[in-house]
Amino acid sequence: MERKYHFLLLLILSFTFFHSFKLLAQNSEVELNSRYAGKASCIDDVFVETREVESAITLIPKYQKSKQYFDEIQITEYHTVASTDSSSSKKKKVCFIIRLGQGGFKDNRSPIGKLGGGQLTLDIKPTKYPIALSISNEYYTNSPDPTHSYEIAGLIAVNLLYMTKLFKSERTNFFIGGGIGGLEVPKSEDKPDEMERGMLYNMETGVNVRVFWKIGLYGIGKYLYAMKQVKDTKMINFSEWIVLLGITFNFRL
Repeated sequence: MERKYHFLLLLILSFTFFHSFKLLAQNSEVELNSRYAGKASCIDDVFVETREVESAITLIPKYQKSKQYFDEIQITEYHTVASTDSSSSKKKKVCFIIRLGQGGFKDNRSPIGKLGGGQLTLDIKPTKYPIALSISNEYYTNSPDPTHSYEIAGLIAVNLLYMTKLFKSERTNFFIGGGIGGLEVPKSEDKPDEMERGMLYNMETGVNVRVFWKIGLYGIGKYLYAMKQVKDTKMINFSEWIVLLGITFNFRL
């Protein structure tokens, strides 16, 4: 009987031990599975992050090339705009012409049948427009000291000229126009220092040819009209065709 009870007790202990071992093995397996599953997910995350880093590394040269390309475009546009602005700012906007000439006109009142004189003129012309403002200082006499009323001791005329290139040449300019001004003549031979002043009307046309550097030659034909009567006496009486030839100095600012 004791052996029977011992056997039964051993059987119960064996069954209990076996059951406990089985439970322990199951718990270990579950724990291992959870651990490996976590590690696998971590490994997957590492793989994903690695791939993202590799793709980012792959895109870095492309980004750098694109950035370099756009930087080059911006630099090119900047230099283009800067060069355009600098060229436009440096472009000279006003043309100046200084004319110095000699000439005269025929006049039967003179003992030699003519009067000689000269002019000094400044023409101011915007480069964009074919219009020029001309200011002229002239004289027509028989001697350095005029003494007769048919001599013009001095005159100043302000003209508005249409000025353009002739035959599409950069060196040749044609101009035509007219204006008004004032002049003075001696009152009489007895009082040569006393001057009679009056108003004049002027019309002219001519050609200016730049020969070399800024130096040129010009020729004009002009019509001068001035009339003033005092007590039925014509103190100033001119209706003359005048020809002048000379040199020019051309420059821009």
